Amino acid sequence: MIRLRATAGLAVAAALALAQASGAFDLGDERLRDRQLRGASLPPVAEPIAVVGIDEASLDAFPQPLVLWGSVLAEVVDAATEAGAAAVGLDFLLKGTVADWFPGAAEELAPALVRARLAGVPVVLQAIQVADERGRPGALSKPAPLYQLGAGGVGLANVTLDPDGVVRRQELGCEDPDAFALTLGRLARPDATLPRCLTMPLRWRDTGGRWPGPSVQDVVEHRRAGDGAWLKEALGGRILLVGSVAPSLGDHFRTPLLPIEDRLTPGVEIHAHALHTLYSADAPAPWHRGVELLVVLLLGLGSAAAGVRMGAGRAGGLAAGGLLGW
Repeated sequence: MIRLRATAGLAVAAALALAQASGAFDLGDERLRDRQLRGASLPPVAEPIAVVGIDEASLDAFPQPLVLWGSVLAEVVDAATEAGAAAVGLDFLLKGTVADWFPGAAEELAPALVRARLAGVPVVLQAIQVADERGRPGALSKPAPLYQLGAGGVGLANVTLDPDGVVRRQELGCEDPDAFALTLGRLARPDATLPRCLTMPLRWRDTGGRWPGPSVQDVVEHRRAGDGAWLKEALGGRILLVGSVAPSLGDHFRTPLLPIEDRLTPGVEIHAHALHTLYSADAPAPWHRGVELLVVLLLGLGSAAAGVRMGAGRAGGLAAGGLLGW
């Protein structure tokens, strides 16, 4: 009987350990952390990172289709260059077909990218990975070669979704191109040692409802008015992420911040959070499964020993409680 109880207890604990090691309990753990985050005081934005947002007012001010926004983006890049920005990330896919379908669409933006590069302001362009018919990662869609010639680099805009559709982490892959935030972070601070080839939990910041920074309309209007002092104050020395914050354009995601800010989070702001996490001294280290396996093994051995005295059911319950509590 003792041997049977011990064997049964070990089998139950082993099954629970396997479930934990395979990630079966991960989603529940993450949701518990989400609730803790909502009740916590988030640290403020501490890095000179600004989001230049394409908001609804900017769409009204420049009503042409976004594929024809080359001249508008050129003015934003020129404003960043003139103000002495540290780097610029265009979270905006500049496909080659734009130049083919709309002759002249690239005539203003491409030279602006070159001017920025010559002035020492690297501009990172966006690439995306298109899913195939089965939802698996497919071919890369990159910017037109004409744009890449003047840009400082290309980054993969790979917002990482958990199985419940919530963004909590950022994949930093090993293949070219690197993640968008990582590419921008390296070009903005060449001396910084930044990780890659891992999944990085995001350190969320208190944005007050929106990541700090001006809108595209603000930047263009102040540049056209010759207000260099305003541009230098808003853009100078900062890492700029230019992208959509307008709900009508989509590109918004669920994050643990949703219940705090009562809205979805724009993809460009997720890149800002990822970049801030990369630069933070308290950036979370990736969790190693080896440590997890050791813990569940010890719990399994302990439950097997407990099974001798109290039976498999109670021992399994103790093991399950220990795993969930851990």
